[in-house]
Amino acid sequence: MNTRAKNSWLLNLGLASAGTITLLLLHLLGAQAPVHATGGSWDTDGILVNTTESEIERLVIVDTRSQSIMVYKTEGLGKFRLTAARSYKYDLELQDTSKNDEIEQHSGATVLRIYDMYEESKR
Repeated sequence: MNTRAKNSWLLNLGLASAGTITLLLLHLLGAQAPVHATGGSWDTDGILVNTTESEIERLVIVDTRSQSIMVYKTEGLGKFRLTAARSYKYDLELQDTSKNDEIEQHSGATVLRIYDMYEESKR
């Protein structure tokens, strides 16, 4: 099996594992809503999962209810490592920050700084 095919199998296994873990967590946390296929997509109770194509396979999970993003990298058969996590709850409330030197020249901002900026913009 070539490397590309092996990576595809590992990625699919990882996605299946992540989906199983997500469903198990939802069940354990008392989620009562059933999952049904509707309109060509799945009702995932606010959880979106996607992958990126890069030298390091990445799994991106977006929880639209808590408004957070988690990024995992795969490490072999069924292993994941959390590489980044971020709440975007207040990002959507801010004006365009692309011209803000504090964010653009210092590799972004923490969720606490974004919250402070959000609170300042409300005043």
